Amino acid sequence: MRNLLVISNHNPSSWDSAQLEGWDNIMYTPFPYIDPFKGFNELKHEIYFIRNEINNFVKKCEAEGNTPYICLQGEFWVCYNVFVAYCNDISIKFVFPSTERREGGKFEFVRWR
Repeated sequence: MRNLLVISNHNPSSWDSAQLEGWDNIMYTPFPYIDPFKGFNELKHEIYFIRNEINNFVKKCEAEGNTPYICLQGEFWVCYNVFVAYCNDISIKFVFPSTERREGGKFEFVRWR
């Protein structure tokens, strides 16, 4: 089964059918608020929260014999620090939606990378 964890401010309940296609289960966690005035040491809680969500999801998928896919979108510096923590773990697949800008500045989903 293809299970996706979405940690973002874009709730999958608002996705169109093309973006939902191919996923058997989608779990959603809102990306935490990141105070722009906090420094690295002050953001450890938010990074830990995201890593904990991913770890719990991965454990659940592995127990069920499924490959975990993660879509992490939010404040770039926080995402980078989360990605670095998992860069050597080949069992976790990070995926990202690719879009095309349409007339009027609207972005339309094209495919997953």
